Amino acid sequence: WFGDKVTCGSWTEIWLNEGFATYLTGMTYERFSPDEFWPLWKLSASNSATSQPGGSVFVDDTTSVNRIFSGRLTYNKGAYLLHMLRWITGDDAFFAACRDYLELPGTAYDFGSTQELQGYLEQRSGKDLDGFFADWYYGQGFPTYDVHWNQQADSLVIWLGQTQSHPSVSFFEMPVPISATINGTPETFVLNNTTQDQRFSFFIGDATVDSIDIDPEIWLLSGDNTISEISTAVHGVTNNEKFILYPNPANESLNVIPGQDFSKVTFTNTTGIQWHENIISGKIDVSHLPSGFYTLTLQNDEQEILCIKPVIIHH
Repeated sequence: WFGDKVTCGSWTEIWLNEGFATYLTGMTYERFSPDEFWPLWKLSASNSATSQPGGSVFVDDTTSVNRIFSGRLTYNKGAYLLHMLRWITGDDAFFAACRDYLELPGTAYDFGSTQELQGYLEQRSGKDLDGFFADWYYGQGFPTYDVHWNQQADSLVIWLGQTQSHPSVSFFEMPVPISATINGTPETFVLNNTTQDQRFSFFIGDATVDSIDIDPEIWLLSGDNTISEISTAVHGVTNNEKFILYPNPANESLNVIPGQDFSKVTFTNTTGIQWHENIISGKIDVSHLPSGFYTLTLQNDEQEILCIKPVIIHH
């Protein structure tokens, strides 16, 4: 049992015993059944950890035996905390840090703390993990990712947003893996998600994107993620390149060149809600629109679509 050699110094940190023990069960499946029981273990543990919107790995009530030995938080979310640390730091740094925690004086055959484990992980990886532990160890809940993508000329463009299941965490800063099937071959892109409605662009040349998937190997705790392809052109629209929009992302206003030849301006967000706006001297006031991704449609007096373009508004 993992907690025999290094035992947690406080009931508040019982995850150091049980989270490691649970993750080692998963790693046994990874070693001996990588294609069957390892994916099933990850799915089961992550589904358990995200089955309720709140709850921290840090035990906030040591008078409750049920809270201390919570299967959802101490065991499964604790195990997934380690799994995500492995993803962030990489296998070499992660396993070296675990060996340090198990074997170096001060923790070996002694009491250990989360702070000590974090220190070893930071030393081995060179990464600052304060934000990670603030969100995932002390904070509660998990993110739900909202992915929109589009192939534009020679690039794959992805917009990534998230909502949080609990207000204790305002934003989960995480490297998010995206698998794109390009010309029939899967390729992984890692999105360093640090802000809301973040835009990423990857050069793919003349290849064709067939589909994309988010975190197919289940590295992250997340729930009810959505993926949708954004259409930025329709059949018969021949003037898309005629119109230039700037700045994009926009804050207070959006300029359109040329600023005439159309009479109707419509912004449509990702949930289908529309705003009909006026244009004055080639400028559209967008200060009142919520931050997010939009599709801008320009039409003439006959209601013919002249142009459809993606627009990001960020305040």
